[in-house]
Amino acid sequence: LGSDAWQLSRCSPLSLVVPLRSPQLLTSVDLRFMDTLDFTLEAFLCCSNLEKLLVGGCSQLTGTLSAPLIEFITNIRRRYGLEAVDLSKCGTFTVPAHVKYLVEVDLRNIDSLELPKLTTFEGCGQHLKTLMFDDCPLVAGDIAGLAKHCHQLTVIGAGNTGISASLEGVAHYLGSTPRVLRFHSGTEFEGSISALNECTSVMTLDVHSTAVAGDLSGLNSLRDLRYLDVSATDITGSLSDLGKQCLCLEEIHADH
Repeated sequence: LGSDAWQLSRCSPLSLVVPLRSPQLLTSVDLRFMDTLDFTLEAFLCCSNLEKLLVGGCSQLTGTLSAPLIEFITNIRRRYGLEAVDLSKCGTFTVPAHVKYLVEVDLRNIDSLELPKLTTFEGCGQHLKTLMFDDCPLVAGDIAGLAKHCHQLTVIGAGNTGISASLEGVAHYLGSTPRVLRFHSGTEFEGSISALNECTSVMTLDVHSTAVAGDLSGLNSLRDLRYLDVSATDITGSLSDLGKQCLCLEEIHADH
């Protein structure tokens, strides 16, 4: 059947029967735009073989993304990709005031996620390796302040969020640990690009449309750098000279 075979938006109120029968047999859930469906994400925690969780547009879906739920969402995305979980255009989501022991957090593209401070994740300490909130405009906080407690962060995704930081702060607390740094489009991110001289393991650096400035020569020590986007910034310098130092560079964006 085609995608238009069943249209269940704007129906009378519906509810999901829980607990689900034979949840281990369920591999795909597509309830997108069922705007009168009353349910919670906890209903799917028992679905250990779930490959897709598509509930975008379910405006009645709200709640707190507990540590088990964050881990659940992150694991599906790690195995099957970002689009395997769709939580866009839902009701308001929040995160508990304190979360511990998480290693990876992938809550990208949840436009209704409200998180005013990153201190929520300080309790994860050195366990936390990955933190991705790209395209979550209602997420804010200071990433350098979090790095002070979580100094093993290797992947930080904060593009198109309200997260703030200085390059100097990130470099001071994380040193050579980070491999992926995405701070673009709306992120309150500033500082001199030369501060990243200490972050010698960075492979992906995206700071386009931020207040970051300086000369590209400040990246000469990033010998593993593969992807660089410095578009719409005040960064200057020679791309050809950078290429002679960063021999692994595969893709560069430096428009405007």
